[in-house]
Amino acid sequence: MSRSTTHRYVLTLTKLGYLKQDTRRKYRLTVRVTTLGMAAMGSTTLREHARPLVEELVRRCGFTVILAALDGSEIVLLDCVQGRRGPRRIGVSQEVGSRLPVWCTAAGKLLVAQLPEPVQQELIREMKLKKRGPKTIMSKGKLRKELIRVRDESLVVGDEELAEGRYSIAAPVRSSCEVIAAVGFDAHISTISLKDLLRLGPHLISVADHLSARLGYRRADERPSLPCAGGAR
Repeated sequence: MSRSTTHRYVLTLTKLGYLKQDTRRKYRLTVRVTTLGMAAMGSTTLREHARPLVEELVRRCGFTVILAALDGSEIVLLDCVQGRRGPRRIGVSQEVGSRLPVWCTAAGKLLVAQLPEPVQQELIREMKLKKRGPKTIMSKGKLRKELIRVRDESLVVGDEELAEGRYSIAAPVRSSCEVIAAVGFDAHISTISLKDLLRLGPHLISVADHLSARLGYRRADERPSLPCAGGAR
């Protein structure tokens, strides 16, 4: 494109909040671009692929299973299938479309940990951490360390961070080279210990892997050796 045309596009994207100019007058993406991905994932395709796998997992394990995607500093529940074990309500809304903070949910930590470093740091700077459960992470420094720790994990844990007595674990759902969603278990301390919930982790990871395969993701040992854009894994 010509310089003038490019400049008009840049000004429009900046006005809409998708680009930001730094002190060196260079433009970069803002965390708001995640809403574009959310719009694509909000279609029925992801939910349709996931629903039979999620329902089977709930039948086998009995606990509530959620499917969540990232939208800024929140996760959005794309789907939620209630399990027979334990109370239906675990202190927070679990309706489709509900939003939860990323810093105190297993799915949220998992998804933010996968963001490119500049986007992740910008998102953390804009967060206003609020206490939700007895073990909510209240320090941005501790949050950064937690995200580094879980970045390469196949299972991320939430231990009473969102609400008292609430446990959660989450596994990544991938498409191409990107983690686009998380599938997770929610349970209450009165129905299962965290140790026993973690024993169900391999079932959750299996569902996440099957869903990723349905979305066209292939593991590194199954595809040609081509680099992923932006260093994504």
